[in-house]
Amino acid sequence: MLNYPAELPAGESTGTLIGSKSMQVFLGNYGARGLVVVDPVDAPHFRYVELPFRRIDFALDPANARFGYVLTEDGTLHKLDVLKAEVTDSAKVTEPYSMDGHWNDPRPRLAMAGDEILMSDPKAGLVRRIAKDTLEEAGTIAIAGKPYNIAVVGGSGVVHDEAAESHAHGHASADHTHSDGDPQIYKGYFEDSQIADRPLSDYAGDWQSVYLYLQDGTLDPVWDHKAEAGTMSAAEYRAEYETGNRTDVERITIEGDAVTFYKSGKPLSARYTYDGYEVLTYKKGNRGVRFIFEKTDGDAEAPQFIQFSDHRIAPQKADHYHLYRGDDRAALLEEVTNWPTYYPSALAADQIVDEMKAH
Repeated sequence: MLNYPAELPAGESTGTLIGSKSMQVFLGNYGARGLVVVDPVDAPHFRYVELPFRRIDFALDPANARFGYVLTEDGTLHKLDVLKAEVTDSAKVTEPYSMDGHWNDPRPRLAMAGDEILMSDPKAGLVRRIAKDTLEEAGTIAIAGKPYNIAVVGGSGVVHDEAAESHAHGHASADHTHSDGDPQIYKGYFEDSQIADRPLSDYAGDWQSVYLYLQDGTLDPVWDHKAEAGTMSAAEYRAEYETGNRTDVERITIEGDAVTFYKSGKPLSARYTYDGYEVLTYKKGNRGVRFIFEKTDGDAEAPQFIQFSDHRIAPQKADHYHLYRGDDRAALLEEVTNWPTYYPSALAADQIVDEMKAH
């Protein structure tokens, strides 16, 4: 049992807690003008967020539980970063609603629906659609009478038309994580302070592309497996991965600062030095990190930049990775539909199938 700490405002308590399967923290009300982030595992267990006005309603985004939204009686909607326990954005979305009067009087209520926040507005006889990334109104739905409550039913919360790279870095199932990794980091939810520079030695070894296995049908059991639990057919999964994994480099070896690319068995070599990392934010709200290396010398045809992404954000040996290569550093960061995937060359085809099924 967790006891309220002394630093929380005295004489108040929490009556409602909301949570998500993807995070171990909860968001709750605390008094009339506050929220509290509750972490039952790690200290501090309670972090208080004071609001500028009394709270009307609040909600947690089920698709990206890092963020919650709270409406205050001045008609302002606030976006809350749950991990930081702080308000990061606010916008006026309706006229004021006083919390004075009967507790059961019609007041706005919030519900999450994909990329939007739905807010009932009894005085206006509307449901307002608000974009969760900008807090701007995306549209309204007229209601005959005064809407009192609101709920969203149906749908899994998974967005399948998001950038393909977000898929490539969010394809772990809810019950699968690497045994040596943080499940939240693997899913793309982490703090900037957790990111650290990584050496090229994290990717050292002899690596094989999965593209040839996709072409010859070896990976077909993977698409069947994904179709059993997903919302697309096996053929649709295959098409998505065919685009993602298409490459003319069937093998890569990395030793020290030397990287050799094999195209139809012919080697192309260059030396690379670390050029920092970039953090990408995907449509779903999760994030990924690209670790970048620049060519210092070698074959002219070798790419000027190579960018690795492997679900990790700090030094650790990669067990597979997605590689982006080219001569324009910035342009490579915009590439989100083609993410060639490499596994150790020592793995047999059936082992790769097992690995991909587990993702």
